[in-house]
Amino acid sequence: MSPERSLADSAPERRTEPDHPRSAEEAPAAMPTPNRFWRMMTDPGFPSPASNPAPPMVTAEAFLGLTSQVQALAGMVRRVHRRLDEVQREVLRSKDEAGEVQKGGSPFTPEIHSKPLPPTFRLPALEPYDGSGDPTEHIATFCAQMALYDTSEALMCRAFPTTLRGAARNWYARLKPASIPSFDVLAREFESNFLASARPRPTTASLLGMAQGSDEPLSQFVRRFTSQVQGIPDLHPSLAIQVFLTGLRPSRFFWSLIERPPTTLPEMLQRAHQYVAAETLIAGKRDEAKRPRGEQSRGHPTPPLRKREDRSGLLPARPPPIPLNSTRTEIFLQIREKGLLKTPSPMKSHPERRDKRRYCRFHREYGHDTEECRDLQYQIEDLIKRGHLR
Repeated sequence: MSPERSLADSAPERRTEPDHPRSAEEAPAAMPTPNRFWRMMTDPGFPSPASNPAPPMVTAEAFLGLTSQVQALAGMVRRVHRRLDEVQREVLRSKDEAGEVQKGGSPFTPEIHSKPLPPTFRLPALEPYDGSGDPTEHIATFCAQMALYDTSEALMCRAFPTTLRGAARNWYARLKPASIPSFDVLAREFESNFLASARPRPTTASLLGMAQGSDEPLSQFVRRFTSQVQGIPDLHPSLAIQVFLTGLRPSRFFWSLIERPPTTLPEMLQRAHQYVAAETLIAGKRDEAKRPRGEQSRGHPTPPLRKREDRSGLLPARPPPIPLNSTRTEIFLQIREKGLLKTPSPMKSHPERRDKRRYCRFHREYGHDTEECRDLQYQIEDLIKRGHLR
């Protein structure tokens, strides 16, 4: 039998093999799996590798798929960023030129209108102004936002119209072509047009009319006064101090300012805040003293309503026998230089135990208030009885 015959006879035998399912090892042979790639690399037609590395933990197919997804996502992000930049520039250009088509020209001069926008510029995140708010506050907020990017005249002018809507947008559309050479001019025109919407600014005349109400707490009056003063930038400090003293009701704090006048406005306000804090603390202790004993904490006994020191110099709880048309402190300030008062008897309490928050002008010592001084009360009553006072 010739070799050709044997080959011919063997071919039909391979064709006549019965069909049967492929084994699990042969089934994935047609798929582009990492094992197939590895068999291709170890094919006899290629030189064998020097060593047999361990199979990777992550299949090549999964790695290639993940890499392609990451690259596609990165490209998408870059395209989105480029498109956002283009959209912002288009929005800025369209808003800047919204009224120019109707009028036939930009309200800005050619030097401002022709300057290109920076590629990295972002529109300020600012609430649009519709003409109902304070125009000065809108200008200030816009300038603060633009300070984060650029403060050039061209950019300020071209970005400002994007913060307008409604009546404010209509005002911008009515501006004459080439009439705005700078942002200062634009801001002045804007504030002048919406002046009716501006909040009233404090003036020196309104400050002079300030006065503490009959039942107004000191803390509230200090807040009102501070708000007015901060709205007047060119206010002289000495005038502010005088206005505060004039509007303040007679009180311990008032007489302390008369006795020791403040030299600066911050010093006076600091002393006012300290007195308000002390007043709040005393009021809290009084409220605690008014509670029933069962509601008070065992570890915090009820404080005494009145300290025992300087009791000889304090007024009794009952009203004075002779009614007065002025306070004892005011009477004392009026007659202390006339030689009608005698030197008061010294206080009997120890100096270290006296209340440093209470000062008597008659004794010139701490321990009790001038209004509560018994010696002063007795001498005033004696002067009234003798006809020296009426």
